[in-house]
Amino acid sequence: MQRRYETIEGTAITVDDYGGTGRPIVLVHGLGGASSNWSLVGPQLAEIGSTVAFDLPGHGRAGPVPRHDLESHVRTTIAVIERQGVESVTLVGCSMGGLVAEIVAAQRPDLVDALILLAPATPPPTLVMPKNPKVAARLAVQSIPGIGPLATAALTSRLTPKRQVEMTLGIVMQHPELLPTDAFERSVELARLRRTMPWAGRAFSESVASVLRLLIRRPTYLAILEQIEAPTTLIFGSEDQVVVPVGLRWLAERQSAWRSIELADAGHTPMLERPDIVVREIERLINRCAPALG
Repeated sequence: MQRRYETIEGTAITVDDYGGTGRPIVLVHGLGGASSNWSLVGPQLAEIGSTVAFDLPGHGRAGPVPRHDLESHVRTTIAVIERQGVESVTLVGCSMGGLVAEIVAAQRPDLVDALILLAPATPPPTLVMPKNPKVAARLAVQSIPGIGPLATAALTSRLTPKRQVEMTLGIVMQHPELLPTDAFERSVELARLRRTMPWAGRAFSESVASVLRLLIRRPTYLAILEQIEAPTTLIFGSEDQVVVPVGLRWLAERQSAWRSIELADAGHTPMLERPDIVVREIERLINRCAPALG
């Protein structure tokens, strides 16, 4: 993997290039995540197509922008796609990155020939109790303008980088002990680095607030789904503590043309918990789309 920085949205964005040839694949991480979240699948995907992952503004090693919201994340993703020098890509997004990918596919169908959504941020069909109410409550507080960044900073200050990563993995993974040691250590190193970035808390708070604002506007969200033309695969875990599984099941039923896979005994990060299945499904979708792409 080769790491480089590109100026997008007026700031330095990290791009991890895994190489490869064939159909281009672009990977979009989730809230509070980073390009390195794709390290378990990136090398395998490079055997299928030319693969890149990148940091959204204010996330990972990327610099800040005036406002870290879905609009900015969508513009950055479109810019990354356009810089691949191809007509269209296979777009893969997890969590908030899945929602970003849905918006990109809806707004720019010319850029997305196949879409893979891993536990995308999705509103539940009705009021339901989240699997982890503490996580839901914390995200709500962190989304409050002015208070959110302070709450995020206060939480971080009470934890060592190692403990912060352990706590995060305990939320997003059903079995965090299965994460390879080198991937865990990279996450700790990044958590330590982000403590030197004064914009980190603001980027998280503004991003979660933007996601919540969209998800509570159900007609707007449904309009986005209606505009998605690309063949789509949805993958999510039955034990997701971040996105309510009943909401993802509702999404699978509503979008009946999509291929949907629910992973038993898995959480919010299929690319970390079931990397082989994620790679297999991406390859399956690319092969399905190949005849139409020529």
